[in-house]
Amino acid sequence: MQNSVGVEMDARNLERAHRLMQKVLALKSERELISKSTSGGLGITIQSKYQDDEFVNAVRPAVVAEISRRIQDLESQLQQLGLEFNS
Repeated sequence: MQNSVGVEMDARNLERAHRLMQKVLALKSERELISKSTSGGLGITIQSKYQDDEFVNAVRPAVVAEISRRIQDLESQLQQLGLEFNS
């Protein structure tokens, strides 16, 4: 069966698609937790020493951006397998 992009989903790719989708859902959950809180959900350690909230909040936008980039990469892989995403 073809999707609107004209790519067919091969049934042999279902397991791979499922694993990728599980990763997407986990990353989205992490992103939501990290981006909604300014005092939790994210801990940064340097040589086993936790950094203070000011340090963590300074790097929080970069962490959220990296998680978003990884989600987009996984969604791109899923699209190549024939899955579609609603905006």
